[in-house]
Amino acid sequence: ELVREQLAYNGVEETIRVRKSGYPYQRTIKGFLGKYWMLIGPTRESVLHEGSDLKARVLDVMRLVAPNSLADKQVWQLGKTRVFIKQDRTNLDLERIRHRVVSNRAVVIQKHARRMIYRRRFKEMRAAAVIIQKNARRMVEIRRYERTRKLIIFIQACVRRWHHRVRFVTLRRGMTRLAAC
Repeated sequence: ELVREQLAYNGVEETIRVRKSGYPYQRTIKGFLGKYWMLIGPTRESVLHEGSDLKARVLDVMRLVAPNSLADKQVWQLGKTRVFIKQDRTNLDLERIRHRVVSNRAVVIQKHARRMIYRRRFKEMRAAAVIIQKNARRMVEIRRYERTRKLIIFIQACVRRWHHRVRFVTLRRGMTRLAAC
């Protein structure tokens, strides 16, 4: 008698009764929604927040998996605190849909991560290209400056030579006039 009371108090009798009725998959409503929240909501918190009707959320999940079985309680049942699923196929369908949603979200995350990586690489390459262009323009300007400087020095030398030639010619004429007198 004492053992029976302890088993009843711990819920073992209820678990045995449920197992005998053929519901091998049992999970608390919060545990169920904690695992399958991504099927009905954008975030875990939006699905599990205190003000929401958790049983309605479970119905939303099961509507995705077994839309025709909502009325058919042979496939699954919703208790006060637990979700009971009888058929392994329904559980497999839940896992398949969950896997697909998780995979799609992983692809989106990977896409954004790749975009960020390629964007960072692009910015680095653009910065490197700007530096290369800056240095190339600098070299072109330095060469142009040196060429212009050499031309100016050449022109100055030509002008000085011409001035010295004019002065020399003037002095030579003066000296030839003096020598002729």
